[in-house]
Amino acid sequence: GKGRSGGRSDGGDGGDDNTDVHYRKMIEANPGNGIFLSNYAKFLKEVRKDYLKAEEYCGRAILVSPNDGNVLAMYAELVWKIHKDSSRAENYFNQAVAAAPEDCYVQASYARFLWDAEEEEEEEKEERHEEELEHQTSRMNFFTGPSPITAMS
Repeated sequence: GKGRSGGRSDGGDGGDDNTDVHYRKMIEANPGNGIFLSNYAKFLKEVRKDYLKAEEYCGRAILVSPNDGNVLAMYAELVWKIHKDSSRAENYFNQAVAAAPEDCYVQASYARFLWDAEEEEEEEKEERHEEELEHQTSRMNFFTGPSPITAMS
């Protein structure tokens, strides 16, 4: 990809702005072009980190190209990243794998999702277990703790 342009004190990147405007003009002129929609979605996701807008354009790209494994996989990644909806993300990953079974990007992103989803599930189980132990411990302290009334000396 292109390097960052230097010398701007506001932290922005004129190249990013130009790219954004260019994509929007191309899409406005060709609203049914799945390649423009998916490329813009990828730009929004990876360069701008605007995941909600990327999800929107990715969804539009899927409507145009429902059997594009890469677009389906990118949409699944966004669903997982934004909504943490593992069943919906997995559904899109399954569609992506069915559409592009030989695509290593699709396979790798699905594997990464499975790994992340499993890790998150384990963390949630640990948190629930810790909360349960904390709750049990606080109940025990309540019933077995020292009496609030102490003898004065």
